[in-house]
Amino acid sequence: MKKIKIIIFTLIILLICVSIFFVIKKFSFVKNTGAQLETEFSAGAVINIDKKNYECDFSHISSTTKINIKKPETVKGLIIEWSNDKQTISFKDLKKEFDKPVIPKDSFLNLIVKILDNFTTIPINKIKNDGRREVFIGKIENNEFEITSENSKIIEIFIKSKDAKINFEYQERLG
Repeated sequence: MKKIKIIIFTLIILLICVSIFFVIKKFSFVKNTGAQLETEFSAGAVINIDKKNYECDFSHISSTTKINIKKPETVKGLIIEWSNDKQTISFKDLKKEFDKPVIPKDSFLNLIVKILDNFTTIPINKIKNDGRREVFIGKIENNEFEITSENSKIIEIFIKSKDAKINFEYQERLG
């Protein structure tokens, strides 16, 4: 009888431990809920901020993001680059690398970089799939965003709190 009590007690403890493990796992790991999107790419882009459009070349490869403004003419050639914790800004013959971010932390462009850099750890939910395009929503630093994709390629990121978006037009696909 004593052996049966020990076996039952051991099984109960084992079941409790397994249950606790799954509860901890569910709540301690932030998951990207089903969004399988390419976050490393080069594309043409149109950025719409404050009702102004900026055409640019955009690339996000590994931990480096680069934006090269093409239009309007007044800022043509302005290049902003994020690489790890550094930012580099260049315009024509001037170039400056900064160890601390100079673009405000909560700016639209910094939020885009953070979304792409941290995509796999941001909680994202699919809200629409019409067979051609998928729409996902998420939140980063208290800013809600919406990503529209087509064939696993991000074609638009809209950040509601900034009322700003970036549209991507792909010329080539990176492997």
